[in-house]
Amino acid sequence: EDIVAEAKTGDHGLTLTERAPFGVVGAITPSTNPSETVICNSMGMIAAGNGVVFNPHPGAIATSNYAVDLVNRAVHAVGGPEVLVASVAKPTLETADVMYKHPSIKLLVCTGGPGEVKAVLSSGKKAIGAGAGNPPVIVDDTAYIEKAAKDIIDGCTFDNNLPCIAEKEVFVFNNVADRLIAGMQKNGCILLTREQADKLAEVVLNKKVNEKTGKVSYVVNRDCVGRDARVILAKIGMNVGPEIRCAIAEVPFDHLFVQEELMMPILGIVRVKDIDEAINLACKAEHGNRHTAHMHSKNIDNLSRFAKAVETTIFVKNAPPEWLKCERIEKHTTHKGDTADEGTIIEELHNRLLAAEDKIVRLQHEKAAIAEKISKNYLGDLLRAVNLMQQGLQEKKHKMEQIDSGLKQIQAALAAINNE
Repeated sequence: EDIVAEAKTGDHGLTLTERAPFGVVGAITPSTNPSETVICNSMGMIAAGNGVVFNPHPGAIATSNYAVDLVNRAVHAVGGPEVLVASVAKPTLETADVMYKHPSIKLLVCTGGPGEVKAVLSSGKKAIGAGAGNPPVIVDDTAYIEKAAKDIIDGCTFDNNLPCIAEKEVFVFNNVADRLIAGMQKNGCILLTREQADKLAEVVLNKKVNEKTGKVSYVVNRDCVGRDARVILAKIGMNVGPEIRCAIAEVPFDHLFVQEELMMPILGIVRVKDIDEAINLACKAEHGNRHTAHMHSKNIDNLSRFAKAVETTIFVKNAPPEWLKCERIEKHTTHKGDTADEGTIIEELHNRLLAAEDKIVRLQHEKAAIAEKISKNYLGDLLRAVNLMQQGLQEKKHKMEQIDSGLKQIQAALAAINNE
């Protein structure tokens, strides 16, 4: 728990701000990134003093509940209760509805599709919803291009681009585009031709036509969601090795790689002439989701302009998503048919979680030690100040005594003169 009270005082009074937990938070988690969502939600909610009950996606029960168990073991290992985070063994729409209506649950949090998010936001309770996003990235000609290339690819390949905050399409100034693409190729990307990109788009996206309106829409092919790049590319006859982390392609703005959120390691790249065009196209590609956007630049004005224009909840400057500041897990995919070792991944996640908890405890001890040291130093300074004041008073007292003695001597001399 990390709830801090704040006090502000001034000429016009005192304001005390005390934060309090909701109690038990009800959380809906997705099938696309269940382990990250459970662990991330748990850390924030526990730090705010809450307990959590999860209703996982039915397609990710085992992974979600294993992550719940990891969190409980980590909490118990540092002195917390055995069960601070709970989950439903067989989650359904009915169990979710029970959670929505339960009087003991004061806050609902949902990470999922538009339907789930809408249901939570319409529940009548306080709710936080995290839905679809299509995060754009702008790279201008002041950016550190080599770092930008690495950061973008690290971000869009983490968990094979399943997280909705990861980079989904890039808008790069024309005069640095070649350098950025070359940097991406050095970081495990394969550059597709336009023909290959169009062919791949037909495989990874399924076309749907509304019979009444004739409107065309696209949905991602579930067989491609979260798969390794080599698995996806094999579907169009391209055989590459495991060193290929992402497929990139230069495409026009209206291409499906730009307009659709692809939850897979595929990245569309659009050349732009200046910051005005970049911001205009990036905001359109984000589709008003107000979710996440990224920018690589050393120009404060450009960064500020894009941040104000796109109005996303998360705006990342010159970096990959926050979690990637940790050492990257190279083997991360657990989809059937890929080569990742799920047991190894889970063990790695478990070890990292325990290491994080150890670090938290260590930092808490350090914080307490620093506070004690500051307290001792403060008391020491206060005592020294008191001693100095006492010494000053003693000196003043001594001088007053000397003055008093001198006055008495003068009075005696005056008396003697008068007598004479």
